Amino acid sequence: VLPGFVETVPIDISNASDDVVAQLALNLPETLSAVGQQSVDVRIQVEPIVNSRTVQARPVIRGLGQGLTRTVSIDTVDLVVRGPLPILDTLGAGVAVVILDLSELGPGVHSVPLRPVVPEGVAVVSLLPQTVDITILELATSEPTPTSTLILTTTVIPSATGPPLTPSPR
Repeated sequence: VLPGFVETVPIDISNASDDVVAQLALNLPETLSAVGQQSVDVRIQVEPIVNSRTVQARPVIRGLGQGLTRTVSIDTVDLVVRGPLPILDTLGAGVAVVILDLSELGPGVHSVPLRPVVPEGVAVVSLLPQTVDITILELATSEPTPTSTLILTTTVIPSATGPPLTPSPR
C-alpha cells in the first residue's frame, strides 16, 4: 500500500530570515524505491510573526526659537506599535521617538501635535496623548551691570631731593 504522501530528509530553517529554496532527497520507506528523480525542489516561505507592543518614548523638542524656553506638560508618550517581532524586540530607549516641532511658535500656550518616528517595517497603531500642551516663554535678559573704572595717573615733579614718587588715585 502506497502512503498518501512522501517525506523528504529534514531541513534546518531555525536561523532562516528569508525564504529557503533547496533540493531535498526523498525519504522513502525501505520497501519502496523511486523511479527516475530521487529528489524534489522545496521552497519554504519564511515570514516573521507580527505582533503589537506598547513603547514609552520621550518627546524630542525641535525648532525652539532663540531666546525662548519651554515647559512641556508630559515626560513620556505611550506608542502602541505593530510589526515583526524581531524588529519589535529591538525597540528600546531612543529607537522610537516622538517629535514636538515648535518651529514658528512664539511665546504663549500651544497645543502641539506629536509626530512619532519608528523604524521601517513598524506601524504606529495608537499614540497617547496625540497632542501636548507647551508653554513657551521668552528668556529673561539681564541688564548689563555698570562697572566702575579706577584710573591712576602719575605726575612727575622734577626735584633733586624729595620723597619717592607714588601714584595717586583720581
